[in-house]
Amino acid sequence: MEQLEIIDNISYFQEIVDYIKTTDLSKQQVMITTRTPDADIYTDGIGGIDDYPEGTREPDWKYLNNVYKGTIIETFYNDINTIFPLGRLRIMNLQPKTCYGYHYDWKSMYPGASRNRLHLPILGDEDAFFVIEDEIFKMKYDGSLYNFNTCDVKHTFVNASRTNIRTHLVGVML
Repeated sequence: MEQLEIIDNISYFQEIVDYIKTTDLSKQQVMITTRTPDADIYTDGIGGIDDYPEGTREPDWKYLNNVYKGTIIETFYNDINTIFPLGRLRIMNLQPKTCYGYHYDWKSMYPGASRNRLHLPILGDEDAFFVIEDEIFKMKYDGSLYNFNTCDVKHTFVNASRTNIRTHLVGVML
């Protein structure tokens, strides 16, 4: 498998972009799925799974948060979750001229768990890119949905844009 494999194309991508632009883009992470339907979207699921009590697993984030009921995000979640069951699904924002640390994602806390993440690039430009094992990969902002094993390769994301935020919907595959 390629490092970043395109596995689908979202036909209603522009509707998702328009919706995301109405959200608070100043937060680095905003949850779409939570452990209860009315949990706080700014705290329940952000960070790494090891930040939660022992025994917490990705399938615990099985509820679409009530904030997204009746929105295009609910449509996306239902469509994707039918094909690729998801744990945590979140909006991840990276401000201009910033990056994440070079890291491996948390390795699964239970046998048989997927090591892959789905990425749907929403906002960004040619100056935002992944660095995977010292190689640069650029994603398209056209509705392409990417599959990426983030546990077995060292990676980071760089937003070298001077002005544009980088926003992705990121889901943990179960």
